[in-house]
Amino acid sequence: MKYKIKDIIESQDYNKIPSRFLFKYFFIPTALPITLILLNLRISANQATLIRLIIHLVAFFFILIKFSLLGYILIYVAIIFDCVDGQIART
Repeated sequence: MKYKIKDIIESQDYNKIPSRFLFKYFFIPTALPITLILLNLRISANQATLIRLIIHLVAFFFILIKFSLLGYILIYVAIIFDCVDGQIART
């Protein structure tokens, strides 16, 4: 099945999202195109979770070797992938 952004948005229940500004207005909208790409590549939610885990490990490695800014940016990318795997699971 070829997925569209509309399919992903319709599967999301925006009333259940707590009113956390970053999640509602940054992380979830940023995750939409990534979710679309991964769904069309037939990546499962578990595989997206594995990608998120790898990103976390790389981020902590960068923090340990004093590349803190890059590590913190990767943690934000991992949070976006957390939204991605949730959207994949709901679709």
